[in-house]
Amino acid sequence: MGFLDHLAQVIKINIGNKKRKNTFVIRRHLTNRNIEEFTRLLAKESWNDVLNQSDVNASLKEFMDSLCFCLETAIPYKKITIRHQKNKNWLSLGLKISNKKIKWLNSLKKELP
Repeated sequence: MGFLDHLAQVIKINIGNKKRKNTFVIRRHLTNRNIEEFTRLLAKESWNDVLNQSDVNASLKEFMDSLCFCLETAIPYKKITIRHQKNKNWLSLGLKISNKKIKWLNSLKKELP
């Protein structure tokens, strides 16, 4: 806010610094370790309850319960933050390619003795 000494005028200027809100999604985070854990749990599971059912629907329910238990144990849902990036439309394709080349040359320079 600015103040003037004559007629008590006040001015307020909004410059539009809005903070962008991060959004959240809930999804499974798949990693090689999680998938290996999932396959290990499936291999360890006894499928006798599924195979010994006389009713197809009961057998399917047992199968789905076992599968969901293994999935929830090995690969649970996680809350993931999605950050909004600033608009970079000014970054042309030529600049992006030059940036990659510079990074590559710098990595070569680091490998040299």
